[in-house]
Amino acid sequence: MKRKQIVWILGISLFFLLSLYHTVLAKYEMVETRTIARLEIDRTSPIGKITYSKEEPTKENIVVTLEVNETIEELKGWTKIEENVWEKEYTENTNEKIVIQDLSGNQAEIPIVISNIDREGPSIRVESVQNSNTEYPEFANQEATIQIVLQIEDANNIQKKLIEDEVEIWIEDKKIDAKQIQIESKEKEEKIKMILENIKEEGELKIKIGRASIVDVLGNENEAYLWNSGIFLDNTRPIVQVEQKIIEEGKVKVNLHADEVIRKIDGWEGKEDSYTKIFENNISYEIPVKDLAGNVSKAKIEIKDATAIVLRYASHNSEVGWTFGYGNYDIAGITAIEQKKKLRTEALAFSIEGNVEPDFLQVRAYVHNYWGEGSEAICQDTNKKYVYGFNPSPTTWKSMQTEEGLVKLNDGNQYFLLGGTGVNMRYQTDANGENPIPPSLARQYLYGISGISFQLKDTSMYSIIYQIYIEEIGWLAPCKNQEFACYQKDKPISGLRVALIPNSEVDYLWNIWENDAGEKIE
Repeated sequence: MKRKQIVWILGISLFFLLSLYHTVLAKYEMVETRTIARLEIDRTSPIGKITYSKEEPTKENIVVTLEVNETIEELKGWTKIEENVWEKEYTENTNEKIVIQDLSGNQAEIPIVISNIDREGPSIRVESVQNSNTEYPEFANQEATIQIVLQIEDANNIQKKLIEDEVEIWIEDKKIDAKQIQIESKEKEEKIKMILENIKEEGELKIKIGRASIVDVLGNENEAYLWNSGIFLDNTRPIVQVEQKIIEEGKVKVNLHADEVIRKIDGWEGKEDSYTKIFENNISYEIPVKDLAGNVSKAKIEIKDATAIVLRYASHNSEVGWTFGYGNYDIAGITAIEQKKKLRTEALAFSIEGNVEPDFLQVRAYVHNYWGEGSEAICQDTNKKYVYGFNPSPTTWKSMQTEEGLVKLNDGNQYFLLGGTGVNMRYQTDANGENPIPPSLARQYLYGISGISFQLKDTSMYSIIYQIYIEEIGWLAPCKNQEFACYQKDKPISGLRVALIPNSEVDYLWNIWENDAGEKIE
């Protein structure tokens, strides 16, 4: 074979081999390319969007729509309405998460929050109760004010508010007129204030609110509501019995018993319905006895047989003589007042004895007489000297042990004296026998005692209360413990009453006398 032929054959063979190589290589590359495409990985989670059929409060079911960005596996309980769109109807409020999964198995959590379905009527509860009887809030009477604040819950804005006609008051099993309730409420507010006053019935207080008294904007109505307040209405005053008996050393023990539990009586021993107190001297006054609801009865305390401490006082007028007092309702000078309105007090006398020191009671008076400032006069009954102005002086007091000594009056007892008798007698002279009272002024009663002060040596247990009477004015305000009782220094008093009283009882007597201020003796 020729050389050229061999070269040609080799060239053709080499070309064929190269063509075959490229063909195989191309096929290999195609196979490799297809293999890579088949092995590509999807790691992206699906994306979902939630919408609700209603977002405002509603009584209807809520339809939730889910839109996703790719095909997902079937959702249990959901309905596929079109490609990549799902729906589900919810009948009640929900807070949950659903899981969606694409065809590659990728998952995503989608929150579902529904809170606007409202088919419940407004509910009512008592938020607070205020009883004006703060000391015993479980009791009340018709004078008490009871304020109740109601809280309305589960309401989407109030459409219809509570009114008086829809509230019932019950005392035990008896329905009471609702006019005794005041309602303070406004639409769309969640609190209602009720004020109860002037309830005259007795028993446990209950409040009933009927169905549909409160309606929200969706038309939901409240259920009937009954509330037992635990407050007992009591409008009956306690019945009080007062007993007393003489015990040792001239003292009197008073037993006070009520037909129900009463409040503590200051200064008395006892509890619940029975109290006791021991008195050393005679005294008369009224003590208020109050039950837990606030009803008050007056118990008359009238001690007449105590001799441990004896207080006496007397008033003198020349036309009448001496009139005496022994307790807080005794008026020295009352006989003169009743006989002739113009009569005045010329002299006063006091004594105290028993379980006290002689100077326990101390008194000074202001004397106004015809002879004027700095003058002296003689008492016609006792021949004792007294001065114009403060007697004995502005800084000293008289007592059962003063140096001037005591006088015995026509009741047989010893007294210390202030002022003097015969002040308005015709031709009465001063201590020097000068300046006789002219007949034109005699018996006009322009002169006498016009002011007085009392004090006790020891006020740890007792107080002294006193009140003067001026015919033109009536009773003046009461005074106690060193206060100066006087209308005008040139206006003599008509009468006087005095009380030695335990400190615990001062307010009781004081209130009685204070109420008498301005009153005249008939």
